[in-house]
Amino acid sequence: MSTFRSIYSPIKSSKSILNRLDSCRSMLRSPVTGSPSLNAIRHFTGLQRNQHRVLPPTSYSNRTLVAGISRRDVSLPKLVYLQYPYKYLKAKFDLLRLKYLWDPSFKEDEFKVGTTQAAVLLTKLIRDQNLTEINNLTTTSGFKQIARDMILSRQDPRMKLLKFRFSDIKKAIPVRIYFVERHGRKHCIIDMFFVGMRNINDFDSDEKSEIQDSIRKYDNKQTDSNPETGSDVDPTSSKRRVVFAEIFTRFYREYGVANPDDWAVAFYKIATFDVLAF
Repeated sequence: MSTFRSIYSPIKSSKSILNRLDSCRSMLRSPVTGSPSLNAIRHFTGLQRNQHRVLPPTSYSNRTLVAGISRRDVSLPKLVYLQYPYKYLKAKFDLLRLKYLWDPSFKEDEFKVGTTQAAVLLTKLIRDQNLTEINNLTTTSGFKQIARDMILSRQDPRMKLLKFRFSDIKKAIPVRIYFVERHGRKHCIIDMFFVGMRNINDFDSDEKSEIQDSIRKYDNKQTDSNPETGSDVDPTSSKRRVVFAEIFTRFYREYGVANPDDWAVAFYKIATFDVLAF
């Protein structure tokens, strides 16, 4: 699998984020009209690398199918995601600590739904190069990081393939939670790891040409960059291919004030990207 540069770079240490808490106070100002909003998010965790396995499909999608496309053609591999037991238990414990000691209204399930909506929306805004709305969803440091990385990745064909919907996010995993108290104020940072998969046959018919072209460019780029291990799958010879991505997103919220703001995105990276054939 390939790892993107710039906005698709490997995830950096979380320590640098903790040292910049004072610049993370530009919160949400207004939701994006007609789109999922971070207002639905009420409560959120640093990153330990998890392991995943993609297995052959065991069932088929129940979505409405495009004419001429069978259920088998839009099926997805079964995803088995293994998290280190210690990290899993620590994240669970910290979420309980957040609920019972900091925020009694916190609900983990609602948090996962809200953060998933936020990750899908932010991915779309990055693909559309919409800096205005990105600014409404991010902290000051988060906006600077995303804007810088977005410019460097503007011509990357993989950006056009990142058209995930809420239903395409198969896993939403809290991986680390930070509790920071400074100058009488409380700061909470939650790192989330999202795993998205979408079959290329599940795109609308008017998108098919663009998607196939982007996949062809991606395959050619992979082969050119590493001829020995580059992709050897012709997109026209395999009907069933899946866009796979792991998205790392950091959420920040300040507590300890009369009216705390909602959660905002302080960091965003595409950790892993690939177009799988099965």
